[in-house]
Amino acid sequence: MKKQKTPAPPPPPTVADAISAEILRYTSRRNKKDAGKRLIYLAALLFCIVVAVLLIQQLRHSDRRPTDVETSQADPRDRGDPAALPTVTLRVGAYTAGVDIKPGRYLVTAAGGFGSFVVYEPGTKLPEISEVLGFFCETAHVPSIAVTLADKQELVIGGSSLQGAVFTPLATKLLTELTTGVWVVGLDIRPGTYLVSSKNGLAGSVTVFEEDLPVARALLGKGGPKFSESETLTLQEGQMIRIANIPTVLFEKF
Repeated sequence: MKKQKTPAPPPPPTVADAISAEILRYTSRRNKKDAGKRLIYLAALLFCIVVAVLLIQQLRHSDRRPTDVETSQADPRDRGDPAALPTVTLRVGAYTAGVDIKPGRYLVTAAGGFGSFVVYEPGTKLPEISEVLGFFCETAHVPSIAVTLADKQELVIGGSSLQGAVFTPLATKLLTELTTGVWVVGLDIRPGTYLVSSKNGLAGSVTVFEEDLPVARALLGKGGPKFSESETLTLQEGQMIRIANIPTVLFEKF
């Protein structure tokens, strides 16, 4: 019988083979790491785009003119005594002023995270204030909202990230920097002509109302061709100012 030949052992790997294998392993690990970074970047970009769309929708919604139903909104000048109001924290949910929280003037801040904050005009489902409260993106955030709650006025706090809204009594005094929310000429700022601008450049709107009708509006910040760095507004006694999406607006008197 013929003896079967034993197969020759494979040649030992060369230095070039070892280097090639190491390069392949490194490239594989690097690709996985880069893919993870790209995924995180795309997720953050998508999130900011969604938030920007929501803000644009809010701005478009605020263009509407009030109807006869809307004229029933609460008088923002009726604020009560801030010394008689406690600081209250409300979790995510639906609430009614006079039942869950005392009517009055408050500065609302996020207890943590971010989410939606909506205050409806009395007796309607039309939003008087509709904001995303808290820090949610470098280019858009609302840290505080000034609001006057009337008896039986409804509000909704939403969002899985928002840990609650803190309502701190807000005393009335004359200012030249106003935050997001509702303000009254003669109570919160003196009448006159002002150059208004977004303090940090974030985009939003400043709308002036007289007897529930909008009489002037400024689109401020870096929000596109319709927005500007500053605009001139003339404010008269008793008019209401509604600031949307801008953390702080500067009013420089002429």
